[in-house]
Amino acid sequence: MGQLILIKHSLPQIDEDEPANSWVLSPEGESRASKLAIAIAAMKPASVHTSAEQKAMQTAEAITDITGLTLSMDPGFNEQHRENERFTSKDEFSRRIGEALRSPDELIYGSETVSSAVERFDKALHDAEQYSQPGDMAVVSHGTIISAYVASRVDIDPAELWESLGLPGFVCVNWPDPDHIELRKNFE
Repeated sequence: MGQLILIKHSLPQIDEDEPANSWVLSPEGESRASKLAIAIAAMKPASVHTSAEQKAMQTAEAITDITGLTLSMDPGFNEQHRENERFTSKDEFSRRIGEALRSPDELIYGSETVSSAVERFDKALHDAEQYSQPGDMAVVSHGTIISAYVASRVDIDPAELWESLGLPGFVCVNWPDPDHIELRKNFE
């Protein structure tokens, strides 16, 4: 049994006029990603995977720059689809994400239910496992989908996990049958 290192991307440069899936890392986010990369490299993952979103790819590239591993991109690791949502206050965003995470089968926020996003993410994990070197997998993704996936496997409140993940931050779970969080760390 190996480790699955689920990494939330680093701090983005927020552009209220653009959907969040198009944001890039801020200068502070790039600095934090470098610190995260050192910690992840020390964990010696056998493979590094990322969503197709730029902020996740930039975070993952910081890791592969240190590890020398090839980066694998899969849109299955993208955040819960919400391109249809407009920018809102942090409080309103947190409230709506919390509702969506706690009612995963209902379409509360975005254009994809949380449970559908978890199914997509799970398929991407199993696909990645098929073409990766044996050993621990690192996956750079997004807070909502990571929290929802972990909560679907581990007895934890997904909204509390979502609130606790830093920009960047990560959780480690045993793989392929996650049943508890083995490690959690933030780099803020």
